[in-house]
Amino acid sequence: MIITCSGCQTKFKVDEEKFKGKKVKCPKCATVFTVPEPLDATAHPASAPVSLKDTTKVVNVQELAEDAKTLPLEGRRFSLAVLSGPVSGQVLPIIKSVFVIGRAFGDLVVPDTEVSRKHAQIEFAEDGKITLKDLGSTNGTFVHGERIKEVVLEDKTEFTVGKTSLMFIITAEE
Repeated sequence: MIITCSGCQTKFKVDEEKFKGKKVKCPKCATVFTVPEPLDATAHPASAPVSLKDTTKVVNVQELAEDAKTLPLEGRRFSLAVLSGPVSGQVLPIIKSVFVIGRAFGDLVVPDTEVSRKHAQIEFAEDGKITLKDLGSTNGTFVHGERIKEVVLEDKTEFTVGKTSLMFIITAEE
């Protein structure tokens, strides 16, 4: 079952039997919301599930924060600031070793028609290298006006996906 946070609209795939009717706390924005009871597909045939390829990552909401421990480069915090575009002004902490940006899927969902469903990702390697990778997007990912496939990120690196400009930020942990 895929649930959507009522605060930040982030989508999570959860075990229906474990979470239905229970309150959960969004690890991104800390909004507490109730997981809805699933509809009975036999009572509502129009709402019966359609067989589509599931490209979402399975996430256990209660253990999502534990993924933060997998980030390399201890003693630093990583975040992504949205400089311009439909969701400008947001600053998102990056607490996962793979952070996906897209129009329909990802850790940052950008409602921008020029952004692909799964557009780009920030990836932390075990050797400490942080890379921005284009995921085969239609309109590309740009750093300093140049279309990239993959580039190493440094503090305050600015990049563009669709009409949205973002900045990768590294700060010392307090």
